[in-house]
Amino acid sequence: MCFDGLDQWDEEWQLLELKHHITLDIENKHYEKAFLRIQELSRQSYIRNKDFIEDCIITCAKHEVVEAMIFMADRYTESDAGKIKPEAFPYLRDLANRGYVKAFRRLGDCYRQGIGCPVNLNMANKAYFEGLIFSFDDICARMLRKSYRHLENYNGDDLVKTIFAEAIWDEGVGLEMAQTKIAKMIIDGEIKDYKPDTVRTLLAKHVLGYNDIANAIMAEYVLIGKDDIFKYALAEELLDGFIHPWPITDEDLEDLVDPSKLFDKESLAKLRREAVDRYYEVKKMIKELGHGDISAEDLEDRVNEWVLEEPQFMSRRGSIYE
Repeated sequence: MCFDGLDQWDEEWQLLELKHHITLDIENKHYEKAFLRIQELSRQSYIRNKDFIEDCIITCAKHEVVEAMIFMADRYTESDAGKIKPEAFPYLRDLANRGYVKAFRRLGDCYRQGIGCPVNLNMANKAYFEGLIFSFDDICARMLRKSYRHLENYNGDDLVKTIFAEAIWDEGVGLEMAQTKIAKMIIDGEIKDYKPDTVRTLLAKHVLGYNDIANAIMAEYVLIGKDDIFKYALAEELLDGFIHPWPITDEDLEDLVDPSKLFDKESLAKLRREAVDRYYEVKKMIKELGHGDISAEDLEDRVNEWVLEEPQFMSRRGSIYE
């Protein structure tokens, strides 16, 4: 007896049932749930259901399902010619306003070239700068140099211009210094456009390396979170990287961040003093709390996973792109 026909019929029935649930989810305005089912249908049978899947994704994107918006933005920008289509603009704009770091450079191109929007060089440069500091996009740096040649050798007292020039003309150490200073200004409330979560996006690539100041600032951000053992274990790991930084060789000097360029002596001394105090306070809290229901190994794994993750979003207060 052959069961191949029955197996095929069962598979077809499952696909029809999945499509039926997607349709119901959309009718009931459960767009996030619908998109999860769409992803499952795509994995199982994309080619045969391509039109249905893409129509549903468009609907989900229109109702601000972020992953659907990313799909649509990529669809209109990943052409063979490498050109951005006008249809990409509203998706890129909305994603950038939501903090999606991979949207900034393409949005800057839209504003600069008038793709799907009027030409707006001011908006283009804002998008390029965010693309540079949040996603390390060297193309953004090149575009900014064209607009700000007068800042190439800037050596004045204006901190904003100093940060800007460091980031644009030195994509290595200079960019890292600028990111470090911006992160500290966010934590201290001096920059109010971004929420504290943005600190993690800025410094994710710099912690537990040669930049001990980044470790101290990231720990300060972490300690804002809810009071649990994970928070303190994570802060301990970061502050330990501050208290016991990697040994520096002569070969490392050119890659070493010099915080004195962006922090005055008094501010730097205060930052270091507070970081040391936090370190011993954190160790005290860990001793008092214990590990609870989580094993030391699992806790260490969670900490390492958090440290290694590179966020794809930053957190903004309000929208700036129009």
